[in-house]
Order: sequence, then structure tokens, then C-alpha cells
Amino acid sequence: MKVLILNTQESFGGAAIAAKRLHDGLLRHGVDSSLFVMNKETNKSNIYGPDSKLERIISRLRAAIDSLPLWGYRHRSGMFSVAWWNNRKLVRRINESNCDVVHLHWVNAGFLSVHDISRIKKPVIITLHDMWYFTGGCHYTNSCEGFKQDCGNCPLISSNFKYDISFIKRRQKRSVYAKTNATFIALSHWIYNEINSSKIAVSNKKLIIPNPIHLEKYVSIPKNNARVLLDLPLDKKIVMFGAVNSTSDSRKGYKELKNALKEMEVENLILVIFGSSTSDLESELKGKYKVVCLGFLNDELTARIAYSAADVMVVPSLEENLSNTIIESLACNTPVVAFDIGGNKDMIDHKKNGYLAKFDLTGKTLAQGIVYTLDNKSELSLNARKTVEDKFDEQIIIPKYIKLYSELFSKGQK
Repeated sequence: MKVLILNTQESFGGAAIAAKRLHDGLLRHGVDSSLFVMNKETNKSNIYGPDSKLERIISRLRAAIDSLPLWGYRHRSGMFSVAWWNNRKLVRRINESNCDVVHLHWVNAGFLSVHDISRIKKPVIITLHDMWYFTGGCHYTNSCEGFKQDCGNCPLISSNFKYDISFIKRRQKRSVYAKTNATFIALSHWIYNEINSSKIAVSNKKLIIPNPIHLEKYVSIPKNNARVLLDLPLDKKIVMFGAVNSTSDSRKGYKELKNALKEMEVENLILVIFGSSTSDLESELKGKYKVVCLGFLNDELTARIAYSAADVMVVPSLEENLSNTIIESLACNTPVVAFDIGGNKDMIDHKKNGYLAKFDLTGKTLAQGIVYTLDNKSELSLNARKTVEDKFDEQIIIPKYIKLYSELFSKGQK
């Protein structure tokens, strides 16, 4: 059986990491898996991208061209993808390939259009890394519930028009899904409930299967050794925060973390940030806590060392599906504090392996969670890795995907 996985990026972003982990896990389990991306960054085998120099140039232009319909909506407050520009050459390549199953992940930025999905003549699986596949274009709704009806009057693009682009794109998705037999994979119970409430893919099969993690790559090392490697103090309590664009993406909760630190009174504490090379937080806190920036963690070994160095990992995202950061941290025996939102409760067992704070923009509940976790870190750390072993280990997750692929392949053969 041959599986083709598609994702816009090869390695940048949470969806890319998850798609690559699935691809690698399938290969380790003897499945003939290929990963096709729009932006190829390595020369690894079984990972493919645009062939010619011209195709690579066009790929770089696709994201800009795909956003052209948004030029009439200049006051946008979040990420919105239109996916209007068809990629007929890619669809033809998929249909002419010898793959048995096509697995779509995050395919925005001009990689595939909504209509392209219906043109794929192979069994299709769609993984929901965010809400885009069932909204009018936003990736997270920021509490808007328009996607449960028809969208329109979209607050994210500051639209006051009922039949705006969100209305059009949501109807288009509903029409496309009605024509396809696509199976939707929800990574968390939260997003499973959200797509069901959208009523946009009523007849399509939906399953909950989380992202896998290869636990051999995420094993904690002695805390002091990790701190020495990162040149961090051995005698401090370390609170860690990090994500892609951790300090610039408002959805990641940097502002809420800052508020929490202002609320706290903890001695000998430092904040370590990854995913950003600079931060003005130390001056904003008026020297209350030292802040150290590690920059971007570009490989799994460095990430493993960073998680091992921390006493607590804080993931204060305002909207989240299934955070790679939370799973990685827990795998390295580092408890996690996060808001009780999205799919976080699929990973964090409150006061067992971390702390789920009631959502609060003031930072007070987050501060309480950080203090509690620091005070109980030994007990929480003992439970952290077991959660990942029981729920997210690729030895458990990959067979579920293989079973699904086999079922779809067998059905397609009839």
C-alpha cells in the first residue's frame, strides 16, 4: 500500500512537524509513504517538491497570488486563507501517481484550492490541524460562531456584508465535501466537536486520531546536564515558554504570560523563551525576573535538551488544537501549564501531569497554575511521560492510521 501525504511546508510550523512525524512513523512501520510539499527544504528521500527551477519560483508566488481576493479586506485581524487558485498540475500528478491513498494536511498558501480536493480521484483523508477546512476561511474563529451557520459578516476580515468571501468559501467547501468521500481526522476531541457543529461535512466519515510522536527522540536528560549545555543557571527555577513566533503571534498568549509574571512573586525564577531571539519582557517586568532567549530550536535534540532544563513549560495559547509543544514537553517529563481551551485537556490531566487554568486574560489563573506546578513539580513530572506513552506514542497511533488506509484502499478496490 502506498500513501501520499501533502503539506505546504516540509518542516516549518506545527502541521509540517506533525505530517513529517506521521510520514516517518509509517516508513518505520513498513508502509510505502511519500511526502509532497510546496516548499521543500531538505534533500531527504521520500520527500518531494516542485521539480524545476521555474516550478519553485511559481510556488513562491502562489501564496501571494492566493491572497489577492483579500485585498478588498484591508483590516484583517487574523489568518484567513482563500484557497482559490487551482493547482491542476499537482492534481494531475496525484491522479497519475501509483499512490493508493492521499492524506491532506495543511495545504494553504496556494498549494491546493478547495475545488482541487474534489478533483483528486483517490481516497482522500483530511487532517484538521486547525479550523480552516470547515470555516469560511479563518484558521481559528476567535469565539465567532458564524461557521455553525453560513459565515458572512466575518469579523476577522472586518466585513459587514452577509455575502462576503467567507460566505462564498464556506458554501463552496460544503458543496465540495458533499461530492467527495473524504474522511476527516480530528486531532482532538475539541476539534471533532467543532467540525460536527459546523454541519459542513455531514455525510463524511470523521475519526479522532491524534498526532504520533517517536518517543525514542524525546527522552529527558538530567536537568543539570541540560542546563549546562544551554548555559542556564543550576540554582534557579526555570519557567519555559516557546512556539513558532512565540512573542509576535498574539494567539500564542505572550501577553497573558506577561500578565501572569506580573502577578507572581516567586524567588529565584527565570523565564526562558524559545521561538524568538529577542524579548523586551525583562525591561517590561522592570527586572523582576531575568529573561533568556534561546532563539529557534531547529532540531529535536536541542528541543529535548531545552524541555529537560525546565521546571515547568507554559503554553498559554488562546486557541489551540493539539499542541506539539505540550506533547514534547510531557514526553521529556516536564509538566505543562496551559489554559483549559481547545484540545489541551486531551493532553493535560489537571493537577496530575500539569495544570489547566481557567481562561483569564488578566493572567491571574495562569499565575496560580505556574506557582502550583513549581510547588508540585516532582509529582507532576512522574506522571508526565506516561500520558504520552499511553496516548500519543507512534507505536499506538501509526497502526490506527494503517488500519484506516487499508480500509479506504480496500473500499476503493471494489
